[in-house]
Amino acid sequence: MGCLASVKTGFTRCKSIWEQLPSGFIKINVDVAVGSKSSYAACIARDEHDFVLGAWATIHPMIDPVIAEAYATRLACLFARDKGWSSVCFEGDAQVIINGILSPSLSSAWSYDVVILDIKFIANTLRAFSFKKASTEANVATHEMARWGGGGGGWFFGFPR
Repeated sequence: MGCLASVKTGFTRCKSIWEQLPSGFIKINVDVAVGSKSSYAACIARDEHDFVLGAWATIHPMIDPVIAEAYATRLACLFARDKGWSSVCFEGDAQVIINGILSPSLSSAWSYDVVILDIKFIANTLRAFSFKKASTEANVATHEMARWGGGGGGWFFGFPR
């Protein structure tokens, strides 16, 4: 099936290799870098031509990597919704978060279950969506941006090809 879920099919698993997205789809990569006192989240949004539509980095007060990954994924969902992107493939390298999103039930990890529920709620406001595990290699740019994110934060647009 690739990186895409059909319209309103919900939480599907995707292949871990890059496939060009159909017209109108957006891919958002998510990652975090955890420091001693905070974590830094980043997202990079690309269109079906692999053109960067925007990138974002911010600081979070939490230092638990799993909770930080969950919050970063939630923020990516909010951004997609707020931008009006209706068809989105979300990718991140935190397998536990992807599993939590794809699972029909909650885990026993109460510390991030509420964030997972919110991710599912927000994703269901989109026309089509999917979540997949990205390899660490495929997420290098997003991770480097997260490491850089400690210097400020915010969305940036208009990146050249």
